[in-house]
Amino acid sequence: MDQSTQLAGLLILISICFVITLNVFVLHIATKRKNKLLYAFCLFLLCINTPWMPSGFGYLVWLITGEIISYQIYVILGTTGVPIAFLTWFYIYTKLLYPHWKKYVLISVGLFSIIFYVYVFYYLFFAPGAPIENMIGIKKTELDIEYRAFVIIYIACLLIIGAPTFLHFAIASIRTKDDPKIQWRGRFILISLILFMIGAPIDALYTPEPIFLVLIRIILILTALFFYLGFVMPNFLKKLLKLEMEEQPTPPS
Repeated sequence: MDQSTQLAGLLILISICFVITLNVFVLHIATKRKNKLLYAFCLFLLCINTPWMPSGFGYLVWLITGEIISYQIYVILGTTGVPIAFLTWFYIYTKLLYPHWKKYVLISVGLFSIIFYVYVFYYLFFAPGAPIENMIGIKKTELDIEYRAFVIIYIACLLIIGAPTFLHFAIASIRTKDDPKIQWRGRFILISLILFMIGAPIDALYTPEPIFLVLIRIILILTALFFYLGFVMPNFLKKLLKLEMEEQPTPPS
């Protein structure tokens, strides 16, 4: 494994550890507040980072054993959490803004996700003669894969559908009158979305120089941090912004 690949793996592993740490804080707050939306957010935050997990954990396995994780394990780690992430996000989004549409949206996304799971697991385990790299993805390095065919179509569709909902949620929150807490939530979520739209495509499409690898990982870490700050609004942030304490996340008007 060359030095550039090792650096990428190390930075991704650090990013994953940071996200897991955030999840521990979210889980603690969710348990304290007994808030189902925060439980859903905790699951979303963990699963939305699964595309990077095979690289991070693959690097950790390589450090410990000197071996590279198998293609099948890589794909499972990198893809199975994505549908769960979008299901939990659409649950949060529709519950807060469009509760009457929640059932229909979740059923539609769920059926699309079942097709995705069947496709991935079929070509991984039940089609030994199939051109698996053309149907799922080709490994570019020991820790990186370029997804293809229906896998990339599925992810692209969810991003195309999901990104406007994040933007709408953020703008609706910012435009909420007479409630600075919700306005600040919207600002942080908007910053998170902008950072994600900058960092994720560059990370997925290019293999940059080491200094840019560090910059991209910092951007993705800040993405998770700002989304955490916006949705969870921890007590220290409310005190810092001189906002009143609240127990439940309030939907934007």
